[in-house]
Amino acid sequence: METVAAIKTLIQQLAESTDQFGRAEINDALRELQYSLETPFDTVMRMSLDTCQVAVARIGSDLGLFKHLSQCASPQSAEELADHLGCGRELMSRLLRYMASVRMVQQTDDIKYISSNITQTLAVPGLEAGMRHAFENLWPVLMALPDFLAERKYPDIVDAKDTAFQKAFNTDQDCFHWLATQPTRIANFKVLLTDERTPNFLSTFPLEKELGSWSAEPEKALFVDIGGGMGHACIRLREKYPNQPGRVILQDLPPVLQAAQATQPLSGIESMPHNFHTPQPVQGAKFYFLRLILRDFPDHQALEILHNIVPAMDAESRIVIDDGVPPEKGARWAETGTDICIMSALGSKERTQRQWEELAAKAGLQLQALYQYTWPVVNAAMVFSLQ
Repeated sequence: METVAAIKTLIQQLAESTDQFGRAEINDALRELQYSLETPFDTVMRMSLDTCQVAVARIGSDLGLFKHLSQCASPQSAEELADHLGCGRELMSRLLRYMASVRMVQQTDDIKYISSNITQTLAVPGLEAGMRHAFENLWPVLMALPDFLAERKYPDIVDAKDTAFQKAFNTDQDCFHWLATQPTRIANFKVLLTDERTPNFLSTFPLEKELGSWSAEPEKALFVDIGGGMGHACIRLREKYPNQPGRVILQDLPPVLQAAQATQPLSGIESMPHNFHTPQPVQGAKFYFLRLILRDFPDHQALEILHNIVPAMDAESRIVIDDGVPPEKGARWAETGTDICIMSALGSKERTQRQWEELAAKAGLQLQALYQYTWPVVNAAMVFSLQ
């Protein structure tokens, strides 16, 4: 046991002495080691019981446990938490015991509970909403996926209206149109969209280099954020380059723009109602920006979106696609898991660089540069010009 404790201490020291990328490599190595040491029984138990985590996390979220415990100054007993949150004492004890076993909370020597790093994570509204969105909207789809594929003899999924989503929710609508009719289900998705994670594409995107000789005339657009949601990219651009001339335009559907304007000031940013399934109205912009848009659509619909932009471009215009770019070999579990989820619910995919280039070529575009800004999971800003 002393040897195990020493190894644990060494790993903690290594993690504290490196950056986020080094910690990700340590996590990958530990996960690979864990899997290699498992007995067959361990493997089946892990696969079977991993499903408990998001269910118990959802219960904790419903109770307000994570927010409450993250604010407590001293350890809390199960009885104290049960009474404060309106939960049966035995139920709370069992929930906490499970949570402690997966570090959702920490258990003290005297069988009380304090927050862990995971408790703090699940107390953040945008991250908590991500977990709830997964439980409510993704898990039913994943549960329906095996039967959906078996019934159809395992075809490629390429149609947003013929996926496991329709089977799970007994609808003929695609995911986004159906969710729009479900206010309680879409609420967490909307909160998730307000969570702006860092780093972002501007951390590695060389604006001056990409501008080249481009000059902003009075009505010329510098940056058009297509389907830009809450306007995070526009705000970041204005904050980092406050003196850069050129119009910065946030495009989305009217209700989304209203929500963005009510959430934070959009200083120096124009709001323009636009549906990216229709032709792009802004002509000759320097950058047409698509962040996490095309990953939500099968190739034929993603191509339609690009075709709506291309006629608006001139020789100096660039389409910047900010999205995941998993490697052909050695993709990480977060990338491959996301790929399965969006395939199941949307009929879309996580595209490799080769797949992005092939898609863009069909729209008359060619890749000029790729600026990766997250490691080891690859997110990058890909710059495309007219062929």
